[in-house]
Amino acid sequence: MSNSSRLELEKEFHYSRYITIRRKAELAASLGLSERQVKIWFQNRRAKERKQVKKREEVVMKEKGDHASLQHAQLHHATMLHHQQMMNGMMHHHHYHHQGVLQGVPEPLVPGVPPVPLL
Repeated sequence: MSNSSRLELEKEFHYSRYITIRRKAELAASLGLSERQVKIWFQNRRAKERKQVKKREEVVMKEKGDHASLQHAQLHHATMLHHQQMMNGMMHHHHYHHQGVLQGVPEPLVPGVPPVPLL
């Protein structure tokens, strides 16, 4: 494949990442390629673009990484502590406050609709 053909395909790709059947036929005829070659070139070019995007995202994440990882770890630790405190408080509250609650009959979820008793 010539450089001028690659350039034409690149131009077409920048116009649209997906080529129509009609445009594929036109491009193949004008460049002296088979429609299959054009189709596969577009598939490969999309794959290449996905790879480039992924690589760029990894670089950005790595640059932010050291600072972001530390922040994430700190946030995770604080969240876990808060969650433990909340659970301890809820269990304490549940044990003392709900001892006299009627067992086996759930609260109605929808006003006016009677609940189904638990077995």
